[in-house]
Parts: sequence; structure tokens; C-alpha cells
Amino acid sequence: MTGILKRLRRDRAGAAGIEFAILAPIVFSLVFSTFEAGWIMTQSIRIEFTPISKSTDFPTSETSCVDRSVNIDPVTTYTGGQRSQIVFARACYVVDPLVPGLGYGLALPKDSTGGVRLTSRFAFVNEPG
Repeated sequence: MTGILKRLRRDRAGAAGIEFAILAPIVFSLVFSTFEAGWIMTQSIRIEFTPISKSTDFPTSETSCVDRSVNIDPVTTYTGGQRSQIVFARACYVVDPLVPGLGYGLALPKDSTGGVRLTSRFAFVNEPG
């Protein structure tokens, strides 16, 4: 019995296969996550700007997202608010993950259509004139 164990301990065949089996999923996840992040950055986005005059004017509703069931009707006008006024901005978009079982597609929650909903909220002050 000890002879068999000594022989197995000296046998190095298959060591590279074990290393590949351990590292390949990590490398593939990283590569596919990079492609996924690039794909997400090319999708359409909905942006909402709300001028704020007092602290109670901040929107409290959920960030509205792109409705993928209707045709896109882009808004081409923009009212930026007054000088030194706070503007609250919200952005949202929905994207279908390229690889739903890896990376971003696995980590982020999905909506009823299977798309990933990404939102952001921030505020800024217009420059004084």
C-alpha cells in the first residue's frame, strides 16, 4: 500500500490540467464581465433633470426607466434651471445581459423582461453667471 502511495505522490501527470480547471472559470468570468460592461455602456439611457428651489422639491418617487415596449420618442429640449440653482438628476436604463450566468448578468437584479435595470441619482449646482 505504501508503494502505491509513493508512486502516486511522485506522478506529476495532470498537474497542469488541475491548474487550468481552477483558474479558467475566474479568467473567463473576468473576460465576459469586461465584454458585458462594454455592452452596457452602448445602450440607450433616460435622463431626468429637476430644478430644485427648496429642500422639499427633491423627487421621492422611483427613478423612471426606459420603457422597452414602446418606440423611443426622444426629448430635444432642455431647461437647465437658473443661476446658482440646485438641479437634481436621475438616470436609468435597462439592458439585456450578454451572458446572464456570468459577471454583471449574474450579480445584478433583473426586471420582468429579463433586463438589468441600472439607475443613478445625483445633484449639482448651476454656475453663477
